[in-house]
Amino acid sequence: PPRETRVVGPGTKPPPRPKPTKKPRTAGNEEAREYIARMQHVHRMAPAAIAEFADHLKNYQNRARGAASREAGVLAIYALLKDFPDLLKDFYQFLPPEDRDRARAIVAREAERAAKALASTTKAAANA
Repeated sequence: PPRETRVVGPGTKPPPRPKPTKKPRTAGNEEAREYIARMQHVHRMAPAAIAEFADHLKNYQNRARGAASREAGVLAIYALLKDFPDLLKDFYQFLPPEDRDRARAIVAREAERAAKALASTTKAAANA
């Protein structure tokens, strides 16, 4: 289709420019520093656990894009952060935007599995 041309002269305003669409982005260094600081100072996580988190995240980001490899990385991070809901929720910002929904689904599935296992154990203990 032909492009509309408009002459802008005295007393007329140019048409507004379209607003750029915001795409989700992966968190940067500043967000990572704030996140680690929260792990250290708010949650008082052990330095070894923080280093393990950083290793898992680095491995996730450097891995071949195989689904099994990514799932293993998400599950390892979930195991570290499952007792810290705010950290777990904010962890997704460090993943590529296209991986976030899949990672959330993996975590939700694992949390449901763990809840069922706990309920089964609790029920068995109550019946003993």
